[in-house]
Amino acid sequence: MKKLAFWFWMLMAAGMLAACNNNNNPTPDADGPILVSANDMPKVLVTVQFTATSPVADQLPTATIDLSYPTDTPEPPEPTSTPTPYVGVYVGPQSSGTPLAGNVNPILPGNLPGATVPVFLGAPTAQTIPIGPVLVTPTLAVAGPVNCSVQPAASFYNAYGRDPNLQQKLGCPRDGGYQLTLVYEQFERGIMFWRESKEIYALQSTDHRYFHVVDTWADGQPESDPAFAPPAENLRQPIRGFGLAWRSNESLRNSIGWASQGEVPYSSYWQDFERGFMIVGGDGQVYAFVPVDANGGSFDGPLAP
Repeated sequence: MKKLAFWFWMLMAAGMLAACNNNNNPTPDADGPILVSANDMPKVLVTVQFTATSPVADQLPTATIDLSYPTDTPEPPEPTSTPTPYVGVYVGPQSSGTPLAGNVNPILPGNLPGATVPVFLGAPTAQTIPIGPVLVTPTLAVAGPVNCSVQPAASFYNAYGRDPNLQQKLGCPRDGGYQLTLVYEQFERGIMFWRESKEIYALQSTDHRYFHVVDTWADGQPESDPAFAPPAENLRQPIRGFGLAWRSNESLRNSIGWASQGEVPYSSYWQDFERGFMIVGGDGQVYAFVPVDANGGSFDGPLAP
């Protein structure tokens, strides 16, 4: 039994070896192999070399960019406008006494004046007179050269330089002038000035004469006198130094009348000349004084600076 089994297994092993040899060396098929999947496809190893410059890039055209700016076409010149002249007159608010600079405006472009303009007649208040349209022509002369070794201060140069008669009256400046504080008060027919040297100048507008008075009022004295009652509500009695000088000098009092406003201090400029002096008034205009004696003399003003 053991021998039979041995030979059985030997025959089985020989059969299996024969089968394996047949599979490893199959008989070629005349129709070729049958491919059943992608893995059965024949494979060939190919080596590819890349050059430094692609031949396709060498065949592309080279682009050219124009960076130049287009030439601008100049625009036609703009037409030149011709200004249209205008004329007119001042029709501003009325003022009493000597007109103040703040109430005097320059001629402005626009239509001709309306029905009335204020005209100062020396009365307590300004009056109006109907007028028709008028053409105003500036008459202010241009300041000429000043033939003096010392020149007038800037505040007085124009008023002095454009008036040969004023130059003759005053002569040349003695110095460059100086700034100081003055006090002024408006009256019916004039104006009064006071300076720290306790001097008072009372200017009467009717004949352009002025009074020079020493201020003798002192603290403790009455500021006014009830015996002097104003004739109208818009008038008043001057007080303190102005009041004492006004009450003590009848000629002065009758010349300038009653005060129409209170005292006003302001910063002014003073310059001495060979035969007089010039000051800047509280209205910004200029006054020129030519003394006759210690008690007064004549004056020009108000003059435009």
